[in-house]
Amino acid sequence: MNDKHREFNENDLLERISEGLDISESDYNKAVSSYTAVGEYLSNNLEGDISVYPQGSFIYGTVTRPYLKGQDAGYDIDLVYEYDADSAESCKNLVGEAIKNSD
Repeated sequence: MNDKHREFNENDLLERISEGLDISESDYNKAVSSYTAVGEYLSNNLEGDISVYPQGSFIYGTVTRPYLKGQDAGYDIDLVYEYDADSAESCKNLVGEAIKNSD
């Protein structure tokens, strides 16, 4: 086997592995729909300007499929929540109460 053929196979293998670890398009769309719904819910139930958006691996496109005990597990996506409140404590309490009262 020549080196060029071997290099192609190794690259192909790495590509297939990375595709298997990547978030699926349907899971990606579900995550976007979910955090958008949270932002809309909070905007409709709290006064003021509210912004909810992802950060970390989700925004950078480096999300990896999670496994727990050899099985697929749920994704953990970090969100940023921007809300103009009097204090961090009041923001936490207002948002917490709004979410507790949601379906």
